[in-house]
Amino acid sequence: MLLVDGLWFSFNRKPWVVYNMALKPVGLGVAFFLDPLMLCGKESAVGWREAIASMPLEPRKRIRGLVSDGFRGSKNVARENGWVHQLCRFHLQGKLRGFTGCVQSTVPDRHVRRLAFELVCEVIKIPDEKLCTLLATALQNCLVQLTRSRAVCGIVRQLLRDLQLYRSYLLHPELELPTTTNAVESMHSLLRKVASCVNNPQALLVRARSLLRLHPVMTCNPNYLQK
Repeated sequence: MLLVDGLWFSFNRKPWVVYNMALKPVGLGVAFFLDPLMLCGKESAVGWREAIASMPLEPRKRIRGLVSDGFRGSKNVARENGWVHQLCRFHLQGKLRGFTGCVQSTVPDRHVRRLAFELVCEVIKIPDEKLCTLLATALQNCLVQLTRSRAVCGIVRQLLRDLQLYRSYLLHPELELPTTTNAVESMHSLLRKVASCVNNPQALLVRARSLLRLHPVMTCNPNYLQK
């Protein structure tokens, strides 16, 4: 399985992205990091195609699944390579949680937002396809009531469009797909620390590569072992 995530930086008011990739073998609860690629500009499918092309050929031919946060063009990248695509549940729930009114009790339609959040958490993990369909219908009904929250409606509609991509780990249990990119996110936390005093992209890339070569392995359990 290939886990990917981009880490954003800015130098001289220009965006740069470190394209990080890790390979998780089936049957092992760890991911092995590859050398990152750093490109000027915003994160894009073009950048990810270049990053994937920079991988050694032998492991690249053995990839069967892609786990991503749903960057623009991710579905096309997975389709072009014939990979099963798993979207990160952590990113989805994180985006929606901020609009549920957990912190601010005066948020409009608070009870409907909380209901939508709970339905989203259930619909992406319930194994039964019939119950999944019922929960998806309930989410559609929530959209009718969420008249004052375009953000929540947008997130829920995106989920309903890509629902099967959030459930790939259930549809392809033999691949033992992780349901999040948390392994790469954890490495990003370390990268931010070593990059805190860097003032140019070349130095950042050297530090990033050095860190990943010194610490190339990160725990990455399949869904049934994740908390």
